[in-house]
Amino acid sequence: MAINLNPISRKYRKKISVVITVYNEQDNVMPLADALYTLLDTQAYDYEIIFVDDGSVDDTYEILRRAQTKICNLTIIRLKKNLGQTPAFSAGFSYATGDYIISMDGDLQNDPQDIPKLLEAIEGKYDAICGWRKHRHDSATKRFVSRAFNLIRYLIFRDPVHDTSCSLKIFRSEAVKSLLPLRSKMHGCLTSMLYLRGYKVGEIVVTHHPRIHGETKYRNPFRIFRIFWMLLYVRFWWFYTHQPQEGNALDCSQICEIVKPQPYKLAIQVQGVRRIGLR
Repeated sequence: MAINLNPISRKYRKKISVVITVYNEQDNVMPLADALYTLLDTQAYDYEIIFVDDGSVDDTYEILRRAQTKICNLTIIRLKKNLGQTPAFSAGFSYATGDYIISMDGDLQNDPQDIPKLLEAIEGKYDAICGWRKHRHDSATKRFVSRAFNLIRYLIFRDPVHDTSCSLKIFRSEAVKSLLPLRSKMHGCLTSMLYLRGYKVGEIVVTHHPRIHGETKYRNPFRIFRIFWMLLYVRFWWFYTHQPQEGNALDCSQICEIVKPQPYKLAIQVQGVRRIGLR
């Protein structure tokens, strides 16, 4: 059983939820979980770590289960099949209980050490802060598609963010939950949608590492055409949902299994979601 040795009292502290989407990242999830636990346990916040396994067919889920036995506050949401990054983030955001919700990729290209900077930035006047990968370490194809996406997005929305396709972001919980459930490929323009709704959005430069293990899931340059239609869809969506409103929680029980950290063995059915404790 994991033991929390943090000497700082956790009473009356705000809570952060870190939501990580993974698909076939068996070599990356354990180092990332360790790095997050080491960092978050020194911060002046309560926290939870939520890994959303988007239907991996390798050993990602089994490794996450092992990580859960030694890392406090780690929850696994396992989608029943590969649905894509947007439904994965939607499931994680729906389940998150923190005052702040941080999103990131599970490929070790986002740096957990940027989390304190995100927290410092949002503690002021902002509702969402987006990471800006000013110095990217990706293939020429990925950089081209990302730049094209960001240019088209800016022309449509005129929002003040350079790199909304960067997964490393932080949101006030009430802000991002107002967008749920997410549809299409909306995860790439969450800050743009919040900006249109009148929320205050900012950005900070973040570190971006080369991918060391595994393969990128975005190798098709022609996906820019699907992204273009997605941006038009989001703009159309804006005309019908242009006022801040309460979000509708995603019914995770229909598409996923949630594995919560528990101090004892437990296996019960709750509203169609199988909750399994530590063994």
